[in-house]
Amino acid sequence: MIAESPNLLTDAGKLHIMRFLAKQVNTIGGSIAVGTGARAAAVSDLRLTYEFDRATIYLSSLDSLTKRIVFKSTLGQDVVGSIYEVGLYSTPFGSYSAGSPSTILATFERGIEAWSTDSFASGNHRVGIEALRLSPVASATMSSVLPSVNLDLSSYANSDEITLAFFSNANAATLRVRFRGIDPAAYYDYSVTPTAGYNVVSFAKSALTKVGVVDWTSIDSLEVIGIASAAGAALIDLDGIRIEANTPDVDNVLVSRSVLATPIVKTGLAEMDIEYALEVLI
Repeated sequence: MIAESPNLLTDAGKLHIMRFLAKQVNTIGGSIAVGTGARAAAVSDLRLTYEFDRATIYLSSLDSLTKRIVFKSTLGQDVVGSIYEVGLYSTPFGSYSAGSPSTILATFERGIEAWSTDSFASGNHRVGIEALRLSPVASATMSSVLPSVNLDLSSYANSDEITLAFFSNANAATLRVRFRGIDPAAYYDYSVTPTAGYNVVSFAKSALTKVGVVDWTSIDSLEVIGIASAAGAALIDLDGIRIEANTPDVDNVLVSRSVLATPIVKTGLAEMDIEYALEVLI
């Protein structure tokens, strides 16, 4: 064992367990997810702050001595990242009864995505082995484009959220994200004001500004733009973008969430087993 951390049962999780006891659902836990968010766990949590991997539970058992139900899962060897949070979800990975699943839109990994600027760095990232770096000099702008993404995001509701994970120094004034159509001059745009350190920023799909003739059914490329303040050169290390289905689904529930006191670095050298235990008091 390399670490353990207490977990908190969510309000949605309590309702789900009652539905399980009433035989309205077949299982309490279906998968375990890991993420990069350090925000304190709360009973109102509906998902992880920034999920970067999820694995289906292969075994659940009862520990009668500790009065705990234990769910077991394994992160694959190829999963790499710093684990700050862990969540128990009600459904197996990839199984959703309604709406669109949460989806990773960009990983900012060299060799996986062909961003137009080939500047990558490690050290400030929490997902994968590196991050795409934007480093404009004072008062300047720097951008990078990922072509030919061929995304259709029309099935996501306007209330669904796009989540961006990145690191920034104090000189970064603005980070812009653009979902571009076939005409690169037509896009959906959102502007973020970074804070120094690691950022996880979520915004509704409806919050993006539409410029030109573009449609969510045919997003051709992604663009990220970093703007430095007059104080000095900016440093923005982009870690990931995902879209989160924000429409409530009573069958796909974050049952419990745990935030680790000390993050665990998952390397690509071996698999990692995770046991998630819920204490039962009856």
